[in-house]
Amino acid sequence: MIDKLNRNDINISKNTNVKYIPFEPKSQNRFIVKIEGVPTYLIKGFSAEHFGMSDEGTIKMEWYDPVVPSASHIIEEIFEKKRTNHILYHSLRPNGDKVEEYEYFDCFPISYSFCNDWSNTDSKILKSVWKYKKYSLNY
Repeated sequence: MIDKLNRNDINISKNTNVKYIPFEPKSQNRFIVKIEGVPTYLIKGFSAEHFGMSDEGTIKMEWYDPVVPSASHIIEEIFEKKRTNHILYHSLRPNGDKVEEYEYFDCFPISYSFCNDWSNTDSKILKSVWKYKKYSLNY
């Protein structure tokens, strides 16, 4: 067992070009989603699927559904009016700085569902699936 490490016991050349590179994985729980007319704090989960080389794809979102503002009313209004939206997804560093931004164009909801189980005290969650026509990744 080595109690102390003697610096002379390690063969490190003084002329090495080794540099310290910090490794910080992107975290799934640090993001902001911006949709016109939707408060950002309502979005609980977000995942987007890109189909090969095509620009088209789907977005799945989970929403908190508080009493005010009602996410179910917001999504139902968007769904009924068949309004297209521009969606911005920002992944964030721990300090809140933007790491990258996905921009989705011509987005519209194709389905939504919400839980009508009133038997427990869990927060009400709404799920929606959106279709988009084009996306871009901005750094």
